[in-house]
Amino acid sequence: MLDFDEVNEVINNDNEGKKLASPIDLNLAKMKILNLPLLTWYNYENKPRKMKLTNTGKTVVLSIMWPNNNAYISSGPFKDNYEFSQIHFHWGKNEMIGSEHSFDGAKQAMELHAVHFNSKYKNKLNAIKEPDGTVIIVYVFRLQSTPNNNLNTIIKSLNLIQDPDSSVRINPEPIINILRPFNGDYFLYKGTLNINNYEREIIWVISRVPIGISIEQVSQFRNICNKNLDKIIDNCRVIDDDADDNQQIFHICPSGYSYWSLLQLPSGPVTDGPRINQQNNF
Repeated sequence: MLDFDEVNEVINNDNEGKKLASPIDLNLAKMKILNLPLLTWYNYENKPRKMKLTNTGKTVVLSIMWPNNNAYISSGPFKDNYEFSQIHFHWGKNEMIGSEHSFDGAKQAMELHAVHFNSKYKNKLNAIKEPDGTVIIVYVFRLQSTPNNNLNTIIKSLNLIQDPDSSVRINPEPIINILRPFNGDYFLYKGTLNINNYEREIIWVISRVPIGISIEQVSQFRNICNKNLDKIIDNCRVIDDDADDNQQIFHICPSGYSYWSLLQLPSGPVTDGPRINQQNNF
């Protein structure tokens, strides 16, 4: 039996400025299991036309432009299409506290946010105001002994954008080289994020599978400078412990592994499992 109506009530409910906890600690024992259609990813394996890395003075943003159809996600818990907007990164003063979300009480080395906006609202300025307007897909980085070669282009370009408001074009490559699409076995909750002094509702979708990264690669992000030309040592929010008792956290289409909330680093090509489609529904 599919639980589509239950998750859509959470996604579409307007909380009228009420603060919902985010980021949070993710613990399987506190989640409700839902069985839904598979989450489907479109055009993420296509090579972009342009890729740009920017130091905003707060984080590093990866902007992407495709030659034809933009990447987007659909199905799963969603009635609409959510179009890819950008990727940005969070890190901490050391590799033990570099992620915003924690898993079973433990933080990881870094965190990646892939921001998506509901295409029915036409643009992100409209979408951010709506309760079902914004999806942020979360991946945490887990330390490994060797560098992650899929991150080389980004890591090597960081020294070119150490100053705030600086940008650099980088060689385009499919973003599935960086993040690993998933169809099931993920977490979902609705939380708020303060954007320009407004509490905006965000649908958080969290991968159980981490991305590998070395200590040396993480350290390069701490050379990025803010508007005062000070190095950004930490740009993570703290865990929000003020969760409402009614705030629901879902485990969507779980796998057989139910001991730890965060799984081990993957092995093998990114296309070994997830369903990725090439088509345009807009």
